[in-house]
Formats: sequence, structure tokens, C-alpha cells
Amino acid sequence: MKRLLDMRIRAAKKEDHPALAAIFLHARREYFTWTDPGSHALEDFAEQTEGEAIHVAENDSGEILGFISVWEAENFIHHLFVSSDHQRKGVGKALLEDLASRSSGPFTLKCVAENGPALAFYSALGWRAVGSGTSPEGHYLYFLFAWHPAWESPIKRRPGHADDLAFLWQLHVLTMQDYAAKTWGWDHVWQEERFRENFDPRSFEILEIGGHAVGTLSVAEEVDHVFLRLIELLPEWQNRGLGSQLVADVIIRACQKKQPARLQVLKVNPARGLYERCGFVVTGETATHVLMEHPAGSPLSPRQANT
Repeated sequence: MKRLLDMRIRAAKKEDHPALAAIFLHARREYFTWTDPGSHALEDFAEQTEGEAIHVAENDSGEILGFISVWEAENFIHHLFVSSDHQRKGVGKALLEDLASRSSGPFTLKCVAENGPALAFYSALGWRAVGSGTSPEGHYLYFLFAWHPAWESPIKRRPGHADDLAFLWQLHVLTMQDYAAKTWGWDHVWQEERFRENFDPRSFEILEIGGHAVGTLSVAEEVDHVFLRLIELLPEWQNRGLGSQLVADVIIRACQKKQPARLQVLKVNPARGLYERCGFVVTGETATHVLMEHPAGSPLSPRQANT
């Protein structure tokens, strides 16, 4: 349980569901002016939040002020609703702040284009529209939030230089040797010779934190897509949310060009899970790699497309 101002945020309990269903029903009937009020029912809450993590904001009297519902497998915020009696009191912002403080992003959500107040709310908090689509409720914008002060310090980037060769080779060994060995076997001398022969510093960005190199990113802008060649981070900087931020930046870059983002990942590399959480879907495979794509301007997953 976490206290924020005069509110506390906690995980929802089963006994909260009637109050949450009432907030859900009333808010949609009152504010979803582009829909038929009679099309909404109390039972919708249970159906639309099934399998999702729900947290509530409540005051000192135990009154529930609002809730947030998240499909955690994909960091997808499905619902964020505040009681009509507590609008414009910081409840929605508090729920989002709490989510960001206990989870690493990026987060995504959909917002119907006709919902002007909600669009303004998310934009003011730093969310960026990276796509759009249509649903039974109408045209929507697809938002992504990739950075929050509660997460790691921002990465500084610089172009690669010829004298980065030694660092990049050691980084490659640390991050990829085990996966390459499982796939093809590992001949250290041969691998180093090939790496040096193919090394082009212009294809790398060096990632630095506190003036120290911690990883590299390589992205190619092709004619019809943006290709994520690689992300490599020193082991001590892995599993801190940095990879998610970098992938989110590539997604935004592709969406701004109205193109898909693509990549390939070794079948034995668990990084596939990161890419799936960020919305990449499998489009094919080779004997050694899985081919993945983030569709241009579309929701990140089938679940998100259908909610």
C-alpha cells in the first residue's frame, strides 16, 4: 500500500469490485458521449478487466476514488477511471505515478480520439501518440510512455568511433557468446576476426551513463521499415528497464515514419520476451532466428487490438 497526498494506492480486493463496477459504468455513461448510454452495463467491468492487475486509489475514509487496470504481460493500461465526485483532484495522475514507481516501462494505452479531456490529460503527462486505428467505439490514438523519473537515469548517446572497437568487441563477447555457442558453437579467434573485418563505427551508437560506456545500439533506416540490428548492454546494466526504453525509442522512430519496425533475434536469446512485451510480433523464422515486427501505427498486440 502506498500513500500519495491524501490518497493511498493499493491492490484491489474482491470486495472492491461492486464499487469499481459502479465507477466504470457511471463514467462511461456520463463521459463517453459518442456511445449509446444504454449499451453499458455493470457486468462490463468484470468482463473487461479479467486477468488484469487492478489498483485502486482511496481516501482516509476508505472511499474508492478511482482505479487503474493493467494487462501486465504487455504493460498495457486498459482502463483508468476516476469517480465523477473526484475528477481533477490528481487521482488519475496518482494512479499513473504509482504504476510507474513499481514497474518498468514503457507503458501503452489507447484513447478514443473524441475523448478530448483524456487526450489532453495524457499529453500533459508526457505520453506520446505513436499510432492510430479504429475500434467499435470509433477512431482512437495509441499512446506510449517510455520514461519516468522513478526509472534509471537517462542514457546519453554518441556516435561510434574507431577507438570503440575494443569496447564493442568485449561487449559482444559478454552479451552474445553464450547464445552464439548454443546456436553454432564458439570459435573465439574466428569470431574476433569476423568482428574486426565487419566493424563499421558509423553503424553503432555508444550508450553512456555518467560518462561511462554501458552498451550500444544499432538501427538501420531501410526504404520501407526501421530495422533494429542490435541492443547490447553490459550485464550490470541489464534488467533495469534500459532495454525497454531503447526499444520504445525505435518504435517511436518507426511510427513517425509511418513504417513498421523489424528485428531478428536468436531463438535461444531470452531478449525475445522483451520485444514481445514491447509489442513486436513473430512474422517468421529461420533455422536460427525468430523474425519479428512492430506494425506501423497499429496496436502492439492482438489483445490490445481487441479491447
